[in-house]
Amino acid sequence: MTQNSRPTAPKAWHAKRPFASPGMIRRLASTVMLVGIVASIWGVAYDINGATQAKAEVAVAVHLRPERALKVGGTTPAGTPGTVLVQDGPEGLGPFAFTIPAIPGDSVRLDGHGHTVTLRSWGSTVPEQLLNRGGFAVVGLCVGLGAVWLRRVLTSIAEGRPFQPGNAARIAGMGALVALATLANDILPVIGGHLVLQRLGLIGPSSPIYVEVVPSLGLLLMVPFLLVLAEAFRRGAELANELEGLV
Repeated sequence: MTQNSRPTAPKAWHAKRPFASPGMIRRLASTVMLVGIVASIWGVAYDINGATQAKAEVAVAVHLRPERALKVGGTTPAGTPGTVLVQDGPEGLGPFAFTIPAIPGDSVRLDGHGHTVTLRSWGSTVPEQLLNRGGFAVVGLCVGLGAVWLRRVLTSIAEGRPFQPGNAARIAGMGALVALATLANDILPVIGGHLVLQRLGLIGPSSPIYVEVVPSLGLLLMVPFLLVLAEAFRRGAELANELEGLV
């Protein structure tokens, strides 16, 4: 005598299991807020500290013109005085000083390799220091404000109300903060570098070095993602309101 067993449906308990518990989300919200406070305070303090470093060294990223050679008098990497010739290429460049009229020979130097090198110059001004570090201040403030909004979103998710009014606007605002922080971090140091080159008399097409904005495309790609997420939360809030109206 045989007994046929009926196939049983697979358990769906795993489909109802939360990806993150409310307690874990609340802890994450607290961590996000702590990071935001530290980042905002540190960014502003670092920029203000730069203003107190006027007349000291300022370091800016500069680019070598491929069609020109940087030919200056100074000290070669071997330590002997003479003409220093720097060309665009993969070879490394040790730190060396070079001479600019009316600028002490040991107050300006280059180091780096390839197309992008670092120009280090003593005798900096307050605007140069503020702009050179200004990106950190803006990023810190944006992280602080974004942390406040993100904490509100995470708290509502932990309470089981992810589509409460205001969450969509907060997520869209975080996208705007990412764009603002990225652009400020890309542009402000370049403006500061331009002031440094202007002070040294290295401005214009005849100068063998220049500064330019190099956009951080990777971070900017987060902006449309956050805007799409904000739209999804907005539609979710509308559907939640419609369901409440049917009850």
